[in-house]
Amino acid sequence: MDLAVQSDDSSPTNDTGPDFNGHLGPGALRLAAVACAALLLAASPAAAFDEAELEQLLATNACPGCDISRANLVGADLSGADLVDAYVATVNMTDAILVGIDLTEAYVRSGNLTRADLTDAVLVNTYFDTAVLTEAILAGADLTEAGLRMATLPRVDLTGATLADANLSNANLRGATASGADFSGANLSGTVLAGADLSGANLAGVNLERATLEGAVITDADLTGVRLCQTRMPDGAIDNRDC
Repeated sequence: MDLAVQSDDSSPTNDTGPDFNGHLGPGALRLAAVACAALLLAASPAAAFDEAELEQLLATNACPGCDISRANLVGADLSGADLVDAYVATVNMTDAILVGIDLTEAYVRSGNLTRADLTDAVLVNTYFDTAVLTEAILAGADLTEAGLRMATLPRVDLTGATLADANLSNANLRGATASGADFSGANLSGTVLAGADLSGANLAGVNLERATLEGAVITDADLTGVRLCQTRMPDGAIDNRDC
């Protein structure tokens, strides 16, 4: 009689633990490799700024096309800096001095520029969507064709600024000072302008659909060709003229 014991190949094999000699099986090695890769991805600089480029900016005041996203520049003095076409997303520039800075075509989405001084800054076609510019100073700044959708700009100073053809849809400009500013052709649909000072501003051809201007000052403002639909006017009344 053949009493040889036959191995049962149908039983599951545990290749994720050590064998009798303490060596890891192939499954455990795969798991370790995946864990290692996850740690490397978590620590990767993909979501951080380029330190060399930030150092270049601080040393020379110029770094066009640089990536300084997520950098902490609170209170920094970058007056007159050249950051044309730079990637400045989610940067923290709270209280920064940015007088005359050139951010033409830069990407500043979700940046924090609270109380930053951007007097006379060049911000042509700059992307500020969802950025925070609470109480920022933008007097005399050029924001032609800038993107400011859903940006937060309460009490911002836009005195004499140029925002021709800019997109400020659904932005918050409550209590803003924008006397003498040029908004011609801009998109202000859904924008909150309650209590804003728009005296002497150029609003010709502006889209004010669903905008809120309750309490706003529009003395001597040019309202030629503005679009009014579900627009709350300074006296609180709703104007549906162009609906």
